[in-house]
Amino acid sequence: MLPGSYTVEGQQVYGANESGWTVPAVSFNLVAPTIRFAEAAPVIGHPVVENGEWVLLRTRVVDTLTSQPVVGQPVDWREDNDQPLGTTVTDQDGWASYRYVPVNAESHWVVATITHPDNPLTRFVQPFEIHPDQRNPWLREFTLYLNDEPVDFAAEGVVLRSGRSYQLKLVVRPGSPLIEQTTVALEDEQNAELLGIEASPALGSELLITAQPLVWSVAVEGVESGYFGLKISSPKLPDWVLPGRVIGTNLAGDVALVLDEVIALKFGSTGYPCHGVEHRLMLHPTTGSALLGQTVILHWSGESEQALGIALLPRPGQAFVLGEEGITWQLDCRNSIKDGVFSLRLEVPQLGISSAELQMELGHNKVYVSKHTGPTQVNPPWGYWVIGIEVRSFFTKQLAAGARIKVTREGQPPTYERANAQGQVSVSYPQGSSAELSPDNRYDGKYEEP
Repeated sequence: MLPGSYTVEGQQVYGANESGWTVPAVSFNLVAPTIRFAEAAPVIGHPVVENGEWVLLRTRVVDTLTSQPVVGQPVDWREDNDQPLGTTVTDQDGWASYRYVPVNAESHWVVATITHPDNPLTRFVQPFEIHPDQRNPWLREFTLYLNDEPVDFAAEGVVLRSGRSYQLKLVVRPGSPLIEQTTVALEDEQNAELLGIEASPALGSELLITAQPLVWSVAVEGVESGYFGLKISSPKLPDWVLPGRVIGTNLAGDVALVLDEVIALKFGSTGYPCHGVEHRLMLHPTTGSALLGQTVILHWSGESEQALGIALLPRPGQAFVLGEEGITWQLDCRNSIKDGVFSLRLEVPQLGISSAELQMELGHNKVYVSKHTGPTQVNPPWGYWVIGIEVRSFFTKQLAAGARIKVTREGQPPTYERANAQGQVSVSYPQGSSAELSPDNRYDGKYEEP
């Protein structure tokens, strides 16, 4: 059935007897889904039941019409026997995550479910097939270390940070029957090379097992956060998949950074605060974030608050413990005095993490057109044409000097101009052509009139 309004009437038939049709008819509206599951991340690894290991399940929810991520959408998780497991919500990129701990080694399904916002009886599902192991045969003969610490896959597993180097060490049990009898290789199972993980010896190299530890030097050259799987393989043993994640300098896998509750940002990206507004910058830990419970400090660099006439509260440099409720800063630009650029950076001292810079370009970054001029022809009937607009701040209603305006001329790629002191921009174009002027509202990408 197509979306629309419908009515239903009923009639009872018994042998040759028929009742009348129900009165009144029952009306209902059939609406199209507004959300859907767009994709699911692969299940990385085979969690070992006797060690209490977990596997990370991730799926993404988007708007049906725009394909944009849906933020804050509850996602219910259930085992295939309909046993409820819990509920998580989608992050700023639309991803919902759940750490699933299997209780037996039988292969089975876990299902993510979202409910249609307009019809609670309509549900959409995303299945995940889980293949647990009762025990890990590698652990009879080996111990795996990351920088001399045993890797605990019931805790965090293999966690790497951008720009760091590590030693991944496989130590064989003394007297193991595998010594001198087989080889071992460290391989990319999922996304390792994509995230900039490099190893020496190179991934895929076969190493002979000896009484000495097998050591790989592992470095992360990328800056993105993400999940990966490495694999240790040997002809004598089943593959051992090592689930892990990279904490990139944009911290995207560990925190959600949101401006004014709707604009998703990342460290390493650019935000566009506006004159005349008190903005809210919110930092929330994601599910399973390594930063949860850690002390974090937000640092300021670039043009000073005093020079720009703005203020960040709480003050830059203050230390806070990042809890489930997150942290909110007020960026007060109500009395800002000029356009300018500054940067914010998050430090996590206990983990030795320093994020990429979040660049902030202060200006009239959301404006509306208050006046059109032209098109006017110069030296008619053969002269060129001129059009212009006047723009004002969406927030202060004042003339928006310095606002960025998109110029689209027929047959040419767009260019950009800045509004003059009177909030005006004008451009010319030849006879027989055309041009358009429109605000480039980088604050939220939307054009609105107050």
